[in-house]
Amino acid sequence: MPVGGGGLSAGVTGYFEGQLGDDAFLLSEPSGAPSLRRSLEAHEIVTLAEVDNFVDGAAVARIGDANFAALRRFSPEQVILVPENAICATMTEMLNVEGVVLEPAGALALTALGMLAPDDVRGRKIVVLVSGGNFDFDRLPDVKERAMRFAGLKNTSSCACRSVPEH
Repeated sequence: MPVGGGGLSAGVTGYFEGQLGDDAFLLSEPSGAPSLRRSLEAHEIVTLAEVDNFVDGAAVARIGDANFAALRRFSPEQVILVPENAICATMTEMLNVEGVVLEPAGALALTALGMLAPDDVRGRKIVVLVSGGNFDFDRLPDVKERAMRFAGLKNTSSCACRSVPEH
């Protein structure tokens, strides 16, 4: 499940509390905005000094108070940090192969699913939340370039763009 401010993930995990164990959930955040992960590691809300806002629907410097209270029962290891350029690769693949337009935050959880080992998903029922209503097609050239960098098809030393290290 994607995490930004935490409202969606707090609501969905709260709805299923008592029906599914906490270990049934994996949460995903952009690598450049790991506010939930850092807060879980510190056992208190952490405000990030810097945020990569590429995944604008999920890039927050501070998770919400009520949302953190609802999500603090999860371990930091249940939060998958997803490189922004990997999200671009997912967005590009979904557009080119499936004809589905995803916004960066909408591709977050799907990209995290692709990062899991096959044994982690084999034989399990999996639900992934995706969305696409907030994609600005003027961003498509940047998305394609970042996807190419993630795939190793473009050298980052030749571009004037801000490079975010892959985690």
